[in-house]
Amino acid sequence: MVKKEWIDKMILHYIWMTIVIFTLMMISPVLSFLTKTPFYHIQTYLGLFGIVLLGIDVLTQRKSFKSKYVFLLYGIALVALMAAIKTREFGLKDNLFSITWAILNFSLFYSVSTRIAKEKWIKTMDFYLNVLFLIWGIACLVSIAQFFMNIGYTYVINPLSKDVSVARQGFLQNRLFGIFDPINHAAYISLMLFILSIFEFRKKTKFRWVYPISSVVFFMHIVLCGSRSAGISLVVCSFIAFFLFYRNRLENINFKKNVMALALSVCFMLVVNYSLKLSSTGLSYLSSTLNLGSETHLEKNPDILNREDDLKGNFSNNRLDIWKDYLNIHQEFGAIGLSPGNYMKYIAKHHPNLYIVEYIKTNFPKKFAAGSIYHTHNGYLKVFVSTGYVGILTLVAFLILCLKDSFIYMKKNLRLSDLYVFSFLIVVSGLISAIFDQGIFFMENTPSFLFWLFAGMVMNSCISEGSPLEKMVVSE
Repeated sequence: MVKKEWIDKMILHYIWMTIVIFTLMMISPVLSFLTKTPFYHIQTYLGLFGIVLLGIDVLTQRKSFKSKYVFLLYGIALVALMAAIKTREFGLKDNLFSITWAILNFSLFYSVSTRIAKEKWIKTMDFYLNVLFLIWGIACLVSIAQFFMNIGYTYVINPLSKDVSVARQGFLQNRLFGIFDPINHAAYISLMLFILSIFEFRKKTKFRWVYPISSVVFFMHIVLCGSRSAGISLVVCSFIAFFLFYRNRLENINFKKNVMALALSVCFMLVVNYSLKLSSTGLSYLSSTLNLGSETHLEKNPDILNREDDLKGNFSNNRLDIWKDYLNIHQEFGAIGLSPGNYMKYIAKHHPNLYIVEYIKTNFPKKFAAGSIYHTHNGYLKVFVSTGYVGILTLVAFLILCLKDSFIYMKKNLRLSDLYVFSFLIVVSGLISAIFDQGIFFMENTPSFLFWLFAGMVMNSCISEGSPLEKMVVSE
């Protein structure tokens, strides 16, 4: 028992240290600095250490195979491996990196959260969350200062990468790119940390004043970066949060009370949506009024965060054209897909006239030379392209089963713990991110790690109310 507890504890610390390090590497100056040091390959080192931990688990307790529905996730990884072999003419390195991290997401991040005692999980999380709040909060403050000082620039963040095209930084084109790259992933880190800072505020009794400050900083970053998908996710999460917390206050549930809860939740959601727009206008006005770092006087309230002119006649920001191109060649995905690491190279070779190929080739020649085309801008579509019909149907089955268990758990329990509610919100935010961007599947970044970690905690609660066999897996 002592040995098993030691293994799970070590895995949990590894998970959070990985999240912290990957978050640091989302900060452009940090990544640029690491390119000049031996620590540049730290992501690979972490992946190798994760494989060692997985091997220890397999040899000692094999709990990574016992988590609920995890066999479906392993099925997706197996299909991806088969697709990688099928497309091996385009290389193996990218696929090995991506698939390895997917397996670690499933076997460690998701699996350990489904089985570990919640008290130990929370205690470990508290420490590392405070580290994340500090790191990301400082980076957000620097980025917000760039907005008010009207600082914008471009440079090659990672000269050692295959793609050496310049990245936008600071405040450019009515958006705050800040000191992060890519911008949408940074927006989702701020969103998830915003949610978790509220969780910490509700839970803590000492130094509670820190968490409202961090919440405001993260909220400001979400507004200024102009990520519409993060904004939509925040609005949807506000609806769910209000509904669940209002429901927690009720003595009993009936149809009328559910309707009332839904109506009030819609009202709260509209308030949050209006707050996002009001905050954008207010920050624009404040920036133009202060007029810091600008040699010319800016007209007051010019709505400098308004992107409507850039998106005029293109409200989806090319997403509809991108999705159309991918779906038009769906027959070639077949049963097992084109693999997560090689699908771009395959499409570029066999379909050079598609919009998703020509656009990158014309406008971003360095990206194209590095093997990139327009990525799917949809995580579910990426799974379909990468793993074919077998992979996407397996993912759909996994999500349906997990959501079914979650709704049954919510229905049975009138009082939901804060841990469950906020874990569920992190999962929802991740699922929404996958609608508009690459999301959380076959991705090696902080939003993906947090999604799988908290998805495991959601299932941990559901398992606690499940069959005796399921409970035994958690309590072992």
